[in-house]
Amino acid sequence: MRLVSYRSEGGAGWGVQVGDGVVDRTRLGADVPGALPAFIERCAQTPGLLPKVAARAAAESPSPLSRLHLLPCVPQPGKI
Repeated sequence: MRLVSYRSEGGAGWGVQVGDGVVDRTRLGADVPGALPAFIERCAQTPGLLPKVAARAAAESPSPLSRLHLLPCVPQPGKI
């Protein structure tokens, strides 16, 4: 599973890359936070969340990558 940040006509967002497209985080469930760093933190605290989100993403129709401008995956990362 690949997480991506992007800018589209609707603004900036993040989602899960599925093949040649991206499923926006708003289509992945209410337990998915709006900010990617918050999602990563929640995955560390909630065992099993990541596989559930991956399964949800696989069941959705992705938006084509060609319509998106990819951004750095984690904007303003802390220590790496």
